[in-house]
Amino acid sequence: MAHGRAARKRNPIRVLIVVGGLLLAANIWIIAGVSQRTNKEPVLPIAIEELIPKPGDLVSPQSTIGVNLSNTLSGELEFDGAIIPDDQVTKQPTEGIITFSPGPDKELTKLPQGQHTLTVVYWPRTSTQEKGSTSYSWTFKVGA
Repeated sequence: MAHGRAARKRNPIRVLIVVGGLLLAANIWIIAGVSQRTNKEPVLPIAIEELIPKPGDLVSPQSTIGVNLSNTLSGELEFDGAIIPDDQVTKQPTEGIITFSPGPDKELTKLPQGQHTLTVVYWPRTSTQEKGSTSYSWTFKVGA
């Protein structure tokens, strides 16, 4: 009587399924790694913590726009090259946040449709804009 295992035949369909599954898993792993490294947002200057909205975002005409600067900075906003008056922006100086919300008591009752450029001009709180400022601009779109 012979002892031992009988040789098993390999099922080609089973081999194809296992190899295909491994290839699929490897591709997903590679794609996930590559997409994680590609950051579409620009690298911001260290003085800027957040842009509102983010570059390229699509926002509504009633959206708030602005910036979150480092707590040690002050600044102003320009919408398409025009300075937004200080009495129309909301500033949280200890937080470095400057925002504008369109409304009935503002020059802009709503943001116009299309692509726009928002610029923040900023300087140290212990100084003045005239003594030296820096600016940063980005674009976003306003929809219907």
